[in-house]
Amino acid sequence: MGQKLGIVSFTEHGSQLNERLREMLERSGYVCESYAAEKYAGKYHLFPLKVSAKAWTEKMFQSMDALLFIGACGIAVRSIAPYLQGKDKDPAVVVLDERGIFAISLLSGHLGGANELTAVLANLTGAIPVITTATDINGRFAVDVFAKSRICGSQI
Repeated sequence: MGQKLGIVSFTEHGSQLNERLREMLERSGYVCESYAAEKYAGKYHLFPLKVSAKAWTEKMFQSMDALLFIGACGIAVRSIAPYLQGKDKDPAVVVLDERGIFAISLLSGHLGGANELTAVLANLTGAIPVITTATDINGRFAVDVFAKSRICGSQI
């Protein structure tokens, strides 16, 4: 089974992108649960978001490997803040603006796989990947990525 990804969007443009991405990601092996503001969910074949972004995030933190917020970074940051536990426990969190211009690795870049997901999203949408981890931007060896690739992630 592929990586479990929770996707949420809040605007019409974001929901349209949500639908397209879900289809592309599922063809790539991801298992997606896509949610949108109730106003747009039906039109784009997405689950209606019937709770606050914070409540949705709490549920997704417990059940998903990664979360994708299609919208503003501020919404994502305020939504994830109460549930952060540590780099070895938190799911990957990526933010994509509603126009698909920037894909931003926000949380758990290495161990959670947010940097990798950011690259996948950038490839699918043409977005500019925004990855800020020092090892990645400087082309350096990342011991946690090496350990994860050797199935030692829980030992870090």
